[in-house]
Amino acid sequence: MPATRHFKPALSTLHAVLTLCAAAVLALCAAAMLGAVPALASAPGALGATHRAPGCRQRRGHTLARRGEVRVYRVSGVVYGCLLGSTHAVMLWELGAQAGGGPPETSGTVKQQQGAFIAVETISGNQYGGSQAVQVFDLENGASYTVAYEESPISGAVSADPPTGGTWPLQAFSLGPDGRVARLYDTLAPATMPGSGETVTAQTLDVIGFHGFQLKLASTPPEAIVPSSLVDRGSTVTWTQEGTPHSAGV
Repeated sequence: MPATRHFKPALSTLHAVLTLCAAAVLALCAAAMLGAVPALASAPGALGATHRAPGCRQRRGHTLARRGEVRVYRVSGVVYGCLLGSTHAVMLWELGAQAGGGPPETSGTVKQQQGAFIAVETISGNQYGGSQAVQVFDLENGASYTVAYEESPISGAVSADPPTGGTWPLQAFSLGPDGRVARLYDTLAPATMPGSGETVTAQTLDVIGFHGFQLKLASTPPEAIVPSSLVDRGSTVTWTQEGTPHSAGV
């Protein structure tokens, strides 16, 4: 009987200990679950960082040109440009494909580059006609504008910009560090008869840019300005006119 008296208190103690342990385990589990909530909430951010778009250097594709911090590359018939260290890419042109497996409809060339700004020339042609264009792209935000273009459909209804009576009047252009372009082009008189050719009546020098910016700097007789002398320095444009250096603030 004494043994029995001693055994009953042991059972009570064991029951109490087990009860306390169960309560402690439940509390620990609850704390762990509560503590896990912030970790789960932050998980999407971590996954987003892991799965973000690859940087410019790591993007797949064949590199066509690399100028300073700019990379131009092709992926499946589409040409992109991006800034090294950036995850943003801008589509520059699409090669296209001619019927019957001929050469691509469009070819492109990076003509000039200033920081994040690049000037691209594209030439397109197919059975319906051809076109040529120069465009400036801002690789930081994807903005663009057209410096010049010319379209020559088979129908013969040619359209061009700058607006002139002839086709592809652009003589020279210079891309400035602010993304604007100084351009020099011929002003032509329309041909009086088919096939008789056009007559150059003047040269025009202006500056154009994003958001429709345009500022005319000079209008001269034909061939007065040397095309190779044109330089856009951002705040100033310089050129040589009839042997004399000229400059204008922009």
